[in-house]
Amino acid sequence: MTRKNRVTNLRQFQHRSEELKREGYVAVRPDAYVSPKNGGCKVFSWNDYVRSMLLSEAGMSASSASGEGSAARQQVSTIFASSGGESLSKPKDVGTPDLGYMEWGFGNRKPNIVWLLTRMSPFTAAGFDFIKKILVGRGPMPKYHYTQYVGGNITEKYIPYETAGVLLRVRIAELKAQEEKAKLERQQAEQAQQNQQQGESDNTSEEKPISLNLSYPAQDEEDSDEMKSLKEDLKKWEETNAWVRQFIDDNDLMQTYLNMAGDMALMSQCFAEIQLNQRQLGDNGKPVDTANWKPKAIGLKHRSIFTTRLERQDSKYRINYAYISNQWLDATQSANTLKEEDRKISALPFLQSTSAVKDLQRYIREARQKRVSVKKRPTRFIMSPRDYGGPYYADASWHSIFAGSIFEYAFTIVDDRLTRKRNSNIIGRVIYIHQDYINKLYQQQGESKKKTIGEIQNEIFTSINTWLANPDNAGQALVSSAFTGSDGKEHKAWEIVEIESKANDQANADKTELQEISSIIFFAMGLDAKLIGNTPGDTASSGGTDLRERFLVKQIQFAPMQQAMLRPLEVISRFNEWDEHLVWQIDREVLTTLDNSKTGVAKQGQE
Repeated sequence: MTRKNRVTNLRQFQHRSEELKREGYVAVRPDAYVSPKNGGCKVFSWNDYVRSMLLSEAGMSASSASGEGSAARQQVSTIFASSGGESLSKPKDVGTPDLGYMEWGFGNRKPNIVWLLTRMSPFTAAGFDFIKKILVGRGPMPKYHYTQYVGGNITEKYIPYETAGVLLRVRIAELKAQEEKAKLERQQAEQAQQNQQQGESDNTSEEKPISLNLSYPAQDEEDSDEMKSLKEDLKKWEETNAWVRQFIDDNDLMQTYLNMAGDMALMSQCFAEIQLNQRQLGDNGKPVDTANWKPKAIGLKHRSIFTTRLERQDSKYRINYAYISNQWLDATQSANTLKEEDRKISALPFLQSTSAVKDLQRYIREARQKRVSVKKRPTRFIMSPRDYGGPYYADASWHSIFAGSIFEYAFTIVDDRLTRKRNSNIIGRVIYIHQDYINKLYQQQGESKKKTIGEIQNEIFTSINTWLANPDNAGQALVSSAFTGSDGKEHKAWEIVEIESKANDQANADKTELQEISSIIFFAMGLDAKLIGNTPGDTASSGGTDLRERFLVKQIQFAPMQQAMLRPLEVISRFNEWDEHLVWQIDREVLTTLDNSKTGVAKQGQE
């Protein structure tokens, strides 16, 4: 059967491209090796590679990389070429029947391409690393939230959850002392009133001594509502604290959130897996059946954006499953070269952020009703904290730098400077060859005269020029000949004279361009270059107050994304019915003055 290799639209091209990849073919970009304009001889620079990744992956030709013609206006950036379509290339028994997974960008490769391009530029690499670290901060920490009434104002307080027991016990002791003092004062007032009444009725009688009941309240006395509330809070804290400590010990939350922050910084979206315990022991020490199974959320793991995709919405506009496969991790690997376990596609139930707790309870309730086996109990679920975007995947606004030639221009600046550096031996110089030296070489041939004067001159010039053109000879010494001329004086056989160039002006222009393009990139990423470090050519420093204000603004700016990343932990807390006072926060460090901290750095809330 002969297959047609001609396609007429983007969908046909995508379908045929996937067929060829599965058969083991590797795509060769039109401009990857040769350039017709240069007769097939061209140095393939990093700028050319970036251009090919930005443009040719969209099915467009990048052969006009030299700027020839108007083809550049007809090309579309790979990042924006397609939002991705539905793919049904999954096992029939995986996920929802008749529904496939949604590809992420053109060819299901958007995260891979963005990650590749981000690492290739120091500007985007530094910006990505800064966003990742500011998002993760010191990692998620359990906090105890309570309110305090002071001076007519209600204030909110957050303290480390493990220390809340001390707070509650102290508040119980203080309340108990206040209640006992109030009771004592009340008893004294009642006794004084009784004595006064008795004295008024019988002034002649002998005054009896005042008898006060100063004993503590009886054990069977009912506590006040406030005391009951504090004791209930203490009991709930003791139960929850044991679970939280076990949860933290069993999960590396710092590493998990570092990975999630990296995905969020790159694609404005990340994936987290909530894990439930599969087995449960009853009061008799034996495993319980599914009808009595009451699981707890015991794990939180990271799922990579490179290996996770979402299922197409059903008729009720709900996403039921998330798909996981290593075959999407490296697009250069064909289906024939991947191992069986890497080609496998698995499906896990997907939890909508708005109804995650209810959905978890529904899955458990359905498993109980169906009395499924232990192995089929639902224990792994996927959540996806994200920023604004489409129904499946977020759209990171800073990806705009990959369009409009901004990112390509950044590489062009560096490539141009590198080209001038490589060619520094052959430009900006004039070679002078003494004519008497050429005549002497001509006379030394004797009567044969196999070479003319012109041929000898060209031979000398070619020899010198070839030596200078070799980059390996940069910085090496060049030996020149000397001879006695017709005037009886000694002369140089040839001499190389430098042409005065405006190198300083060019360097200043390049520096200005680098500052301009880096400013555009950091602006798109929502960053302040002063916080990352000095941009190329900028050696100015900022004062402490200025840096503190800039850093605080950035922390406030990224706070919504941090809060979205904490949603899985909030779901775990509510599903496990932990303490209502338990909240999860990402601790952050802030810059402060030296009179508040010896190092100038303090935890937020302690400055």
